[in-house]
Amino acid sequence: MKRLLTILFVGFCQFALADEPPCWCEFSIKSDNGLYRADIEFDKADSLKEPWDRRWTINIFELKPDSNLNWSSEFYHDGYGGGILSNDGQVYVYINFWLDMEEPPNQVVIYTKKNIRKLSGKDLKLIADNYSHTVSHQIWIDEYELIPNYLSDSTYLKIKTEDSKEIRIDLKSGEIENSITTPQFLKENNRLKKYGIGILLFIGIGIVLIVIKNKIKA
Repeated sequence: MKRLLTILFVGFCQFALADEPPCWCEFSIKSDNGLYRADIEFDKADSLKEPWDRRWTINIFELKPDSNLNWSSEFYHDGYGGGILSNDGQVYVYINFWLDMEEPPNQVVIYTKKNIRKLSGKDLKLIADNYSHTVSHQIWIDEYELIPNYLSDSTYLKIKTEDSKEIRIDLKSGEIENSITTPQFLKENNRLKKYGIGILLFIGIGIVLIVIKNKIKA
């Protein structure tokens, strides 16, 4: 029952956010220890261009009194903010929460001082049928983190997906380890989704009837 309530809560949140348009905003992300900051900015010479046609850059600063620029790189903006910056300022990871199996790859983008690595849903061996739909998207990811939080300590990116997979990406070797979703989880998840959708529809109809009743009274 607890899990069903969780799915219903997530479902409401997903429906609420499903059609949220991309912002195409400049934004900043700090490392967990507060020693580094990533600033995502567009070239001011492109101010009159459409945001998706602008040149975007990620600038990593070490937060000292003089805020020195540590390194910078081209940035592939998809209109949304977010990401995670390692505690030594050497790794920045952006993940697209909407499932995208097509090219060019932008499901996961890993930025370091030396290179950029872009991965698609296919690269991660995601299975589209395993993920629930919002009004206009599929959400595939549950959570992600850098472990340990330094590139020099063989950092890897750990991703937990909505179908209970755990994906580990070694940031040095590039190797991807992908666990397998258990059939039992898929069977249980599909059953809960079926009941959850039914309850959501029931609640939705109830809300519509209440609104109609209030309008009639008015």
